[in-house]
Amino acid sequence: MAGKELALIEDANTTEEEADNRAQVRVWLRLLACTSLIGAELRRQFREEFGELEVIPNLENPKGELQELLQASSTEAPQYQLESVTGPDHDRLFESAVYHQGAELGRGIGKSKKEAESRAALAALEDALAAAPLNVRAERLNVGGRKNAST
Repeated sequence: MAGKELALIEDANTTEEEADNRAQVRVWLRLLACTSLIGAELRRQFREEFGELEVIPNLENPKGELQELLQASSTEAPQYQLESVTGPDHDRLFESAVYHQGAELGRGIGKSKKEAESRAALAALEDALAAAPLNVRAERLNVGGRKNAST
């Protein structure tokens, strides 16, 4: 039984501290399951709206690649929003999110606003690629991460 193997089932010798720890583990496992389900649903909706990726994004310009992908099915450009700036003046961290038609597609953190936006776009592209079926990804990728010449 999986629960016993993970030591999540309490027995007569379970201390109160062990029971509390197990309860916390059960809560975390439920949160992980919910997060996975939400991520899967977002990927499904993205795939329904924009279809499958035809080529591997150019990671040198993730903002441009994301814009091209989105504008293939919509005239609306992605919008980048600075979500937070933290740290001392000499060591700032910027967090940006990219949105399209009101939906958040990705978030990124960087040492500059530009880097944070690029990382947000990259996160959105990676989610779109992860949503593609495994056989589609295998056909379109080679070991070096470039578009396969045979496709």
